[in-house]
Amino acid sequence: MSEQAPEELPEPGPPAAPQTRVLGAVAAGGALGALARYGALVLWPAADGGF
Repeated sequence: MSEQAPEELPEPGPPAAPQTRVLGAVAAGGALGALARYGALVLWPAADGGF
C-alpha cells in the first residue's frame, strides 16, 4: 500500500446530504417497535416484581 504525498491528495468534496428516506425508515421502524413492545406488555403483563 503506497501513501500519497499531501500535495497529491484530492480536495474533500461537499458534506453528504442527509438521506431522508433512510432517516424516515429508521424513525418508522423505531415507532413500530415501540408500539409492538407496548402491545406485548398489554397482552403479557409481567408479575409484580417481575422483569
